[in-house]
Amino acid sequence: MATYGANIFLILFGVGFIAIIIWVLLKLVYPDIEITDRILGTISVILFVPFSFEFFSHTTPHFKDIDPMIEACYAPLSHSHLLTFITFLCLSLISLIVLSKRKLALPPLVITLCLALASIGVIIITFFTIQVSSHDSSRLFASYEHKVALSLVAFPVCLILIHLRIIYNTIKHQADLNKDIHFKSKFLNHLNSYLSRANSWPQISILLIIPLFIIVTIILVLFGQEPDSITKVFTDTATWKYSTEIHPPPVDDRHGHYLCTVAARGNPTLVKPITIGLRNGEPIIVNRQLQIANAFEQLIEELCPLTHKIVRRNYDEYGLNLSKRIDTEYLSNLTYLLMKPIEWMFLISLYLCYVDPEKQISIQYKGRQKIKTTAI
Repeated sequence: MATYGANIFLILFGVGFIAIIIWVLLKLVYPDIEITDRILGTISVILFVPFSFEFFSHTTPHFKDIDPMIEACYAPLSHSHLLTFITFLCLSLISLIVLSKRKLALPPLVITLCLALASIGVIIITFFTIQVSSHDSSRLFASYEHKVALSLVAFPVCLILIHLRIIYNTIKHQADLNKDIHFKSKFLNHLNSYLSRANSWPQISILLIIPLFIIVTIILVLFGQEPDSITKVFTDTATWKYSTEIHPPPVDDRHGHYLCTVAARGNPTLVKPITIGLRNGEPIIVNRQLQIANAFEQLIEELCPLTHKIVRRNYDEYGLNLSKRIDTEYLSNLTYLLMKPIEWMFLISLYLCYVDPEKQISIQYKGRQKIKTTAI
């Protein structure tokens, strides 16, 4: 139930995140802004598409065992602490929207608070970028090659540049405005002179980061988050740069032809075993029916990957439980006979699609030794 709720929350986060990103980018692409900002906004829109696809293919919480061939890989952000990350990110993006309206006259304190929140955004997005820069899923994929997912890294880097660009422009704009303001009070003039220097605004914003962070964190604790959720959102994960958790082993033996496999355990005179094959390192009895079924699945996977994934998911859900009930030679023999019509359908499909169907069948579960057709 907790996993279901976390997934729903992740979907809502994705929708909200997309909406805010689009809003920010629209604010950047004004006709009267500089060409640099237009280019940066356009690149961000382009990079967001592959980022969103890649990000939502990594949604499984670290404590759940997964089937690498079917389910999404592990999430780079902890589901339990996601609210903290989302809150700070949204506050940061909203601050960018406010700061991007340069023609809007804002009180100095509001500008400073927005600069502080935008700075927090730069920090957490930087940590997110580092988090997704390293992904070790070697325990999930046998043919894994360690490499950085550029589709996950490029967009947050661009988002950081947008933050820095707006922060810089805001500081420069406010410093220019303050130069023309004069007060009768010497103290106010001295303070205004300090604020009018561009290098003073980052210092003030940095001073506000800590109290702002503490206030927001206290509020989030009231909603069930932990005081250190901002760090645990990265560490309570698996397979990523800052991950400290170890995910369960991947689900084994999830891609067997359950009914054909147990059918091959029947009377050798009937089921006609051919050889001993290997599946996930374990020896299994292989007969022609099993080879044909495996060759047909390979055909479907090559022609219609999406259809194969749907069929495989449903077969894994029901086929495994059914095969566990077939635990006698009699039931194996019966299963073999009931699967015969399906075997013929598979065989006809293979002969329709392959130039050399028998070769395709023979290479399935390539055996190490021959076995006799006598009682086992």
